[in-house]
Amino acid sequence: AVVSTQSTGSANELQSALSNGTWQPFNPETIRLMISMFDKDGNGTINFQEFGSLWKYINDWQNTFRYYDRDNSGSIDQNELQTAITSFGFRLSSKFYGLLMRK
Repeated sequence: AVVSTQSTGSANELQSALSNGTWQPFNPETIRLMISMFDKDGNGTINFQEFGSLWKYINDWQNTFRYYDRDNSGSIDQNELQTAITSFGFRLSSKFYGLLMRK
C-alpha cells in the first residue's frame, strides 16, 4: 500500500500500510486505537503528518523492544522484562513479574 501525502487515511488504509512484523495485518481494534491516539484534528482519519508521528512512535517502540530482547529471540522473557521496567524507574517484586508473564 502507498501512503499519500495528499489525502487522509482510514482504518482500512492504515491497516494496509502497516504490518505487525509477521506480515500479518494489525488487529482492526489496534488500528482504531492508533487512529484515536494520532488523529490530532479529530476527523476520524490520519493525515500524512499524523501518520509520520504514528510511524515514529511504532519505530521507537520496536527499537526499545529490540534493545531489551537481549537474546534476540523475538520475545521478552521475565529477566528482560524486569531489566526494562527497572530501567524505566519502577521497582517491582519478582512475584509481580511472574504474574505479568503469566498474563
